[in-house]
Amino acid sequence: MRERGYRVRSAAIAAAALAVRAQKAGPKANELTRRF
Repeated sequence: MRERGYRVRSAAIAAAALAVRAQKAGPKANELTRRF
């Protein structure tokens, strides 16, 4: 059970990092985040 929570957390952190990168990158990255 703990492993699952850890995986979900790591996935959420990765998604947040992607969102930050997308905001810095610009409109092209925004399209990727919309799909995500």
